Parts: sequence; C-alpha cells; structure tokens
Amino acid sequence: MPAAIPNDEAMLDINLDVCGDYKDRNIEIRFVITNAKPTFDKFEILLNGARIKDILENYSYIDKEIFWPAPQPEMYTANSLNLNPAPILEIKARVDSGLVKNGRNTLSISVKRTNVNGAINVERAEIIVGDVYGL
Repeated sequence: MPAAIPNDEAMLDINLDVCGDYKDRNIEIRFVITNAKPTFDKFEILLNGARIKDILENYSYIDKEIFWPAPQPEMYTANSLNLNPAPILEIKARVDSGLVKNGRNTLSISVKRTNVNGAINVERAEIIVGDVYGL
C-alpha cells in the first residue's frame, strides 16, 4: 500500500489472508482512502466476488500514520506521526461470515468519478474478525 484505484471503474483487487475460527463471528471490512471527494465519487466493493451493499463512508476520518497530501518523510519511524493530518475517507461494512474463506480472500474496490481530479489511493485494507455473535 498505497495502491491506486483506476479512474475507469475497473476493480482494484487486494488479497488478504484470514486464518483461524471466523464462522459465526462479526466480520467487518475496512478501507482507508486518500483523495476521495464526497459528492463526486461512488464506490463499489466486493468480497470474494460478492457485492457489499451497506457501506458506511466517513470523509472526516483522521489517521496520524498516513501522510497525505504531503509525502511521507524519508526518515519515518514507528514513533513518527503526522502532526497535521488531513481528513481522509474511511469505508467500513459488516459482512456475513459466510463470505470469508479460510486462507486467501480478495477485497475489490472500484470508483465512479464524476470529476476526475488525481488518483484515489487505498492506504489500508482490512478484514476484521470480531466477537462471536450473541456474546
């Protein structure tokens, strides 16, 4: 990461491995994205080929580990933080645990832009395995 999402509505595929017991658990997918615009960009997300419908978009997300729009400093250490972070986009969605496979999973994302203004980058992509249902 980062990885650019094509401006032509083509999918960007990101492979993530999931291991362990995830059946009957809360599963969430999450993307952190730079250079997205709330009124111009429409996202489509797939998990292993299945369309994810109920996505939540937070255009005010702050992450002090992501240096944007300024480049990351050459001497970056674990204690380095962006002291003036710009708001970026966080996309999250809960997904059915049946969509997740043990081993390699593919998260896919595309964007439809009505006003092309630079590349949209995925800075982070995650599959988060949470608690067991009902606990």
